[in-house]
Amino acid sequence: MLQLNKIHHIAIICSDYQKSKTFYTSVLGLTIIQEIYREEDNRTNLIWHLTENM
Repeated sequence: MLQLNKIHHIAIICSDYQKSKTFYTSVLGLTIIQEIYREEDNRTNLIWHLTENM
């Protein structure tokens, strides 16, 4: 089986921003370290902090 040492990034496209943000922070316990609104795409990108326990 392949063993990963690090993950650079994961992209997840969601249709409901607020519901997704609540799920990832409240249910999964991830911490947002940066939130970027992209006006040209009318979307927000979130950069998460993953704990070592995940």
